[in-house]
Amino acid sequence: MGSALSWDPLSLCAAPANTSTAVSSSVRKEEDAWEVEQAMLQEALYQSMEQEHFAALDEQADAELQAALQQSLQPVARQESEDFPEERLRLLALLEMLGLRRLDVGSTNINEGGELLGNQCFYLAIARSWLANCAEANGMLVRDSALQLKREIETCVLLVRGDQGELGDEAEAYTDYLGSVVQSGSPAAGSAIGDLAICVFASGLGGLEAYEGTGYARLPREQQVANLALLWHRPGHFEAIVALHGGKVDITLSELIALAEQQNVSSAVIRA
Repeated sequence: MGSALSWDPLSLCAAPANTSTAVSSSVRKEEDAWEVEQAMLQEALYQSMEQEHFAALDEQADAELQAALQQSLQPVARQESEDFPEERLRLLALLEMLGLRRLDVGSTNINEGGELLGNQCFYLAIARSWLANCAEANGMLVRDSALQLKREIETCVLLVRGDQGELGDEAEAYTDYLGSVVQSGSPAAGSAIGDLAICVFASGLGGLEAYEGTGYARLPREQQVANLALLWHRPGHFEAIVALHGGKVDITLSELIALAEQQNVSSAVIRA
């Protein structure tokens, strides 16, 4: 779970887009390419699962058994919690007020060896929201950044907790991993992760959970806007939050928290 000595995917991007101008065709092409690539990966994963399940079936296998197996391979719709309906409605209203939308970027990625990985929605969502203003960003830049985020975040978790049991290529990630990042500081000199702020719209609780990297507050405002990643969490899944046009909105973490408080949305910020 080592990390590169210098890693900043924003250096590969064009200057941040002006949110008041029309969306460039390159941004739309990037979104289309991402969605097509994600769909292809999901289909490849589905087909591999299908082959694994049905290869062992005898040609004379019972039709009802085949139907049951086929149904088990279909994606299961995840229901959001109804325990805090008013609070969740406030979260949705906050998204609308800011001109934001949820973007599901899937849960599969590719590791360094080209193998498919599941349970990657946490890292993919962070990367997609963070790099939303990169006009030249494509699916592979987001994927590569998500994988690097995974490696560095897991390094921080291991450093703070000293237990590798819950970590692994396809282990499910949790928001409290970000607390380990804040507590440990960036694991590598020159890494961009220490300058990030990540805010999670927790639909199950109806509030915001924010994690601020050690270097974020020292950045100029323009860079704070660029280094703010927004996530939506629903039971069992993370989604990216982006502007309606797919980019970023002009807001920093402190401004977002202040606005949330004005709208009676609870928030908690974890800093070093």
